[in-house]
Amino acid sequence: MTTVSLVTAVAVGLVIGLASLITSSQIRRNVPIWLPAAVGIGTAMLATLIAQMTDPGRAGLTTVELILQVTFPVAGLAVVAVTARRHPPVTHRSNRTESIR
Repeated sequence: MTTVSLVTAVAVGLVIGLASLITSSQIRRNVPIWLPAAVGIGTAMLATLIAQMTDPGRAGLTTVELILQVTFPVAGLAVVAVTARRHPPVTHRSNRTESIR
């Protein structure tokens, strides 16, 4: 893995993560502000790793790697948007002090 590939993965993942945070109202409401950026960077790094594993003899950034670096964060952020908590959990509080009286 080259330095250019890693820097590109971080930049692409961060830009896509923050763009999804800005454009998606569901992500904006339901997840912490750091999560889309972290998912974007993590999935772009995974894409770089997979691209490197498929062609270990290559040098530098390739078109396939860049396409993977864009596709993986989009898919990862789609999963975050779908699985984001829609409603806060319901807590049932027993009021034992009133039942004792």
